[in-house]
Amino acid sequence: SMAICERNLSPLQPETGDTLTAGLVWSPQVGNGDLSVTVDYWQIAIEDGISSLGVQFILDDCYVNQNSASCALVFRASDYSIDYVIDGGLNVADQGAKGVDSEVRYTWETGVGKFEAAVLWSHNLERTKTPFPGGSEIDLVGRYTDPTAQDGGAYPDDKANYSFKWFWNDLLLGYQGEYISGLDADT
Repeated sequence: SMAICERNLSPLQPETGDTLTAGLVWSPQVGNGDLSVTVDYWQIAIEDGISSLGVQFILDDCYVNQNSASCALVFRASDYSIDYVIDGGLNVADQGAKGVDSEVRYTWETGVGKFEAAVLWSHNLERTKTPFPGGSEIDLVGRYTDPTAQDGGAYPDDKANYSFKWFWNDLLLGYQGEYISGLDADT
């Protein structure tokens, strides 16, 4: 069976990054209730981000793309089977993310208690990764990536949470749901 070795191939440098966040909040009274609308734009850029490539990426990059740097991470046993793959922490060239988060919440009082309806929506405008200096930039929005990689996972275009609650004396009844847009998976 193949082993995964985690060790540093080169001395790690600190990550550096820039973050920008800007938002608006609007809170009018509408009818007999309170409305709250929040919109936030966020942008993150990381240089020399510490990550790992993931074993599948290393194997694909070596055998499909014939990248000698990735092939140097694959070690074979005497019978030429794969003995182990080095997948250690390293400074990737860069990572970037941009998005918009929004929330609409409405609360109102009635003769039978208080009601609250809310929708929280997050939209990814950009989620990129350059796995190593000189490598191609990978667009991760709308993708489910190798979960064995340090920053692998799901990056949907859109994600929304919605809820409806009824408060009456000490009673709380609620309904919550979640929507996640479709994802393409790495195979």
